[in-house]
Amino acid sequence: MRYSHDLETTPLQIKTDSADGNGEEISVWFYTADIEYNGVIWLKFSDPPVYHIGSCSVGYTNLFPVDLPAEQTKIWTITETATTLKIECNEKEVLTYTFSDSTRTTECVPQWSRDTAGLSFHQNEDTASDMFRAKPGTLD
Repeated sequence: MRYSHDLETTPLQIKTDSADGNGEEISVWFYTADIEYNGVIWLKFSDPPVYHIGSCSVGYTNLFPVDLPAEQTKIWTITETATTLKIECNEKEVLTYTFSDSTRTTECVPQWSRDTAGLSFHQNEDTASDMFRAKPGTLD
């Protein structure tokens, strides 16, 4: 199921209660207003947890540059600008990914520079997301 959501004006929050090392993952896909694929973010609860940004990074080999909060219940906040993707975990910034820094800039920059208007969770891959919402205090 697709949901309307403008990621550039309204940060997305996802709640998880997955333990590190259990292999569960977040798999959220983003789309343009014309329902064209715009990008995907995977966060995997391996030990240590890793991330993958579709069209930008290569596989699940990307460690977060800082330690994630220790609490098992986490609220992930994802924000996109025309040049970056920012991920917070329990209000702690854990990743700011600049699209032009990708080794795959010819794919990454054009893919993520389009306006994101919708999202969906991959039903066979997303095993960690318990709920999602627009970040409180923002308009969607």
